[in-house]
Amino acid sequence: MTKLKKGLVLLLILTIVCSLFALVACVDPNAQQPETPDGEQEEPIEEQEPSDEEIAVSSILIENKTITMESGGEYTINYAVTPANGKVEFTLPNGNLLDYTVVSVGVVKINAKTSGTGKFKISATNNTNISDECDVTVNPPQGYSQVENNATRLKFVYPSTWKNVTAPNTGVVLCYQDPINTSSNINLTSQIKTTEYLNATAQDFKTTLSNTFTNMGYSIEFSKCELQKYENNTALHVIMEYTLTYGANSVEFHQEQFIRNTSVRTYALTLTFSMDNVNTDYSNILLKEFITW
Repeated sequence: MTKLKKGLVLLLILTIVCSLFALVACVDPNAQQPETPDGEQEEPIEEQEPSDEEIAVSSILIENKTITMESGGEYTINYAVTPANGKVEFTLPNGNLLDYTVVSVGVVKINAKTSGTGKFKISATNNTNISDECDVTVNPPQGYSQVENNATRLKFVYPSTWKNVTAPNTGVVLCYQDPINTSSNINLTSQIKTTEYLNATAQDFKTTLSNTFTNMGYSIEFSKCELQKYENNTALHVIMEYTLTYGANSVEFHQEQFIRNTSVRTYALTLTFSMDNVNTDYSNILLKEFITW
């Protein structure tokens, strides 16, 4: 018989012996054990600690109920939970306003991704009726102003020094222009929602722009045309650089388009600079600050 089999037989024998002589060999005779209806003694049941999900949270209190920050900034929120080992969860505002990082118990850091307003909420994990929230206002980056329209479901920012030069009956919804370098401007156009832009190629954009200017009497020569999709392929960023010539005059331009959809409309922001006045910081800001919903 192998050692393993001998061990199993020995364990079985000991178990049977212990069962037969429980009152003498396996139970402390001095211990007071409860009896079952049949007169047999039961083993005592150990008291178990409640799991994290079972801890009843009675209150949550956020220290600061009104928070103002700048887009791209961060803010540390302190909060108290009763009892201290109660578990909580965090709810962000709708849209792309914030994200958060848990620092430690009672401390969470929020990061402003874009400008706007919303509520940040902390709730008990096992009872969302136990909660507290704070109002968060995220201002545009310094030096920029915001356009936000709940009716059209979009927002974006423009340099605060630029002026509204929107002209009627042009098909342009809004246009802001640098009053000093007038070739620097941004305009917003809109149409019924379509997916054709998201399916287009860089060459499609070059062809469309080339045909437009050719019909106006200009000649155009491209030095760059790049197309990038972002936000899980739901938004489009097109970067073009080209030279326009009309008669003896030629001007080089840097132009970027940001195209996004709402539930019913397609919006395009077109940002234009002369090549000697390109503001790449503004381009990067628009990638975060042009939001539709």
